[in-house]
Amino acid sequence: MTVTLGPGNNQFALAYMDYDLNLPVTGAFSDFGTIPGTPAAGVTFELDDPNVSNVFTDFTANALKNQNNVATPGGSLCCDVAWALGVGGIDVPNGEQAQITFTVGTTQPASGFWLQQTNVNQIGAIGESIYLSETTTLTKTATPEPASLTVLSGGLIVLGLLRRRQPG
Repeated sequence: MTVTLGPGNNQFALAYMDYDLNLPVTGAFSDFGTIPGTPAAGVTFELDDPNVSNVFTDFTANALKNQNNVATPGGSLCCDVAWALGVGGIDVPNGEQAQITFTVGTTQPASGFWLQQTNVNQIGAIGESIYLSETTTLTKTATPEPASLTVLSGGLIVLGLLRRRQPG
């Protein structure tokens, strides 16, 4: 998912997701969360059980707590995991835009900060994992070249003159 922000200060983008890994076999309460690494400045997160926590409320209020309350792997079933990831404090100057891309996949990111959700089966074996990460890119927006503006202005002037000459 990609969010594009135009010029402005102190903007933010957040993503909230609630996956059930291997649901038909292990049910909704057999996942746990891991947070490898440290988030960059402005990045916030929260992993929690949406049935017994405020993770969705924290997401909607842009008040993620940088907590993982579903970090119990091993032989016992743990949790229904929902995760939220946000990027805040984004300043976009005039003439630029920010693109925040939230990526979920089964391939662990090579670097940076990400969230991980992993499934545990009934015998305590670790199953599949999915990963949530974000990238933020600031780029210049396209502006017309001065020559293009000259041609456009000239064309508008000619149209205006032709309109004045038509009898009406």
